[in-house]
Amino acid sequence: MADILIIDVWADNVHKEFTRIRDVFQRYPYIAFDTEFPGFVHPSNSRAGAEIYYGHNKANVDSLKLIQVGLTFDDEFGSLPTNQYGQQIALQINLCDFDPSWDRYSMEAMNILRISGIDFEKNHTKGVTSQTLADSLASARLVSNPPVHWVTFHGTYDTAYLVKLLNSCTLLPDALSTFLSMVNRIFPNFYDAKHMVHHHYV
Repeated sequence: MADILIIDVWADNVHKEFTRIRDVFQRYPYIAFDTEFPGFVHPSNSRAGAEIYYGHNKANVDSLKLIQVGLTFDDEFGSLPTNQYGQQIALQINLCDFDPSWDRYSMEAMNILRISGIDFEKNHTKGVTSQTLADSLASARLVSNPPVHWVTFHGTYDTAYLVKLLNSCTLLPDALSTFLSMVNRIFPNFYDAKHMVHHHYV
């Protein structure tokens, strides 16, 4: 597979990149997504019951802010959109809301993110606001649109953070059933590849 060019999205090019997305998303309606966030500040036990585990997830997502969102667009054959040079591209959207001098985080996660190349000061001063990203995803018709397929891998937290962002809310709903209704409304076609493999759907 050819190398993929990762395009960093900042406040000064977010509109340009989402204009590109609006032009191509009907040909590339499968969106793989991933998020980066500052770790976990509340204990979480995936072996607890569904309602309890959701409560653990909610406590963390409510307390923390997104740092980065990655989006990769594919067609049904796994091909990605290309730039003017024929390079396959994916987006890395850098958000500005997280301020490490004020907001909560896990030191272990922060160290890992720094090693991976995230510049927290640059994100905070030049990144995209969560509201701008939410508006851009909506205006590009990428959410609440059945022909668009959203794909993640072990994306419990990734999904929760995007639901929080797209609903412009500071807190997720208390009830798991309400949260799942929000997921179904925002992502009518949604797949978690880890869940599919675990249940032998692929």
